[in-house]
Amino acid sequence: KAIAESPSRGDLYGILATSAFIAGQHNVACEAADHRLEMEGATAFHFVLAATLYLHTNKHSRAEVILRNGSLSFPDDPDIKTLIAKSSTHH
Repeated sequence: KAIAESPSRGDLYGILATSAFIAGQHNVACEAADHRLEMEGATAFHFVLAATLYLHTNKHSRAEVILRNGSLSFPDDPDIKTLIAKSSTHH
């Protein structure tokens, strides 16, 4: 309901992604995290969150695309670098 009333509030998508994942609604979680990345003001944390959700749902190729895009925007972010290293060891 909150997202319907304030669709431009990016923080709500992060909350939805996290809570949906905890509730076992992994597709909803991934869609919300993806939507947040498309909005203005996405931070390195949002890329890490989205990639982590995809990694935990065994969608490694999507996670790698997200991490690659995140590393272009935030080349020095340690969390993105760590996830890139971890995701490359899963192949």
